[in-house]
Amino acid sequence: MAAPSSSWWVGKLAGRKEPDEQSLTLDTTFGQGVGGGSGSFWGLGSDRQRWRVKPINGAHGEMATVNEFIVGRVGAIIRAPVCEVSLIRIPPELAGWEFQDGRWLEAGVACASREVVGAHEERALTHRDDDDNRRRHVGVYALYDWCFGSDDQWLYETPADEAVHSHDHGLYLPGSTDWRKQDLQARINEAHVLGTPAEGLDVGAKEDFAQRLEALPKGALRNVLLAVPPSWPVGEPDLEGLGHFLEARAPLVASRVRSLS
Repeated sequence: MAAPSSSWWVGKLAGRKEPDEQSLTLDTTFGQGVGGGSGSFWGLGSDRQRWRVKPINGAHGEMATVNEFIVGRVGAIIRAPVCEVSLIRIPPELAGWEFQDGRWLEAGVACASREVVGAHEERALTHRDDDDNRRRHVGVYALYDWCFGSDDQWLYETPADEAVHSHDHGLYLPGSTDWRKQDLQARINEAHVLGTPAEGLDVGAKEDFAQRLEALPKGALRNVLLAVPPSWPVGEPDLEGLGHFLEARAPLVASRVRSLS
């Protein structure tokens, strides 16, 4: 199968817009974030749900917020067990709050991850025999390889028999918080397999995820990248490069997912 051409993506991401006033908005903050270095914190959204908010000026850099949104959304396309992510508006009245020592909230757009109630974080991919994790873990391997995972950590939903959720993707993608189009293109063919042993995975799930990667809907991928706000620090050429990177890489990752053992 010939690799897809990057030319399709040229000009396909013009016209990006900021979220409007009807979109998810941060209403209340619940104190400075703890347990991580990015400065993300808990807040209440206009939908009355709790969200973990990653500001654009967090300690891991602006691109960590970009990565968080994109990886979570593309993970959902292939039905990987990712936490739900959303853009969230920071209103002017909350600007100036010190969300992390020496860092103050700015009005604008951040990324937020919906709370998984009763979840706890672990740095190892475990609990394979619990819930439907033999299947869910296949999605973790697929996403990790496809999007160049890093800073390994997962949530386990205790009320759901430790169901795994992939979260905190701020340091994913080649180049992490400093990636550009050329960084991505140079590594399309490079395997990036999670080091955790892969025995005991659901065989049917391997085929399911492989097929989803091979049949990746280009339009859905484009919609994710179109949703990246123009106020964020990534321009159209780099986003076009990311679209091509993910599209071209998907069938290669599919082959590796089928062979997990």
